Amino acid sequence: MLVEGQIHGGVLQGIGQAMLERTVYDTDGQFLTGSYMDYCLPRAVDAPPFETVHHPVPAKTNRSASRAAAKPAAPARSPR
Repeated sequence: MLVEGQIHGGVLQGIGQAMLERTVYDTDGQFLTGSYMDYCLPRAVDAPPFETVHHPVPAKTNRSASRAAAKPAAPARSPR
């Protein structure tokens, strides 16, 4: 159940990064959207229904399952 929750959280994080976050800079290059007050963070109701399929693989590091779920959906960051 813990892994399932981490996967769901990671997927929603990736959806938020890809569809809701926006980076804004002023004309001098100052980053303006640097706090959570500037982001539209996704909630559970923003997530489409999805099903997870587990494929256990031995890990060499101790990392959370959410990292793998968020990476494919995350956009590349650009300074402009």
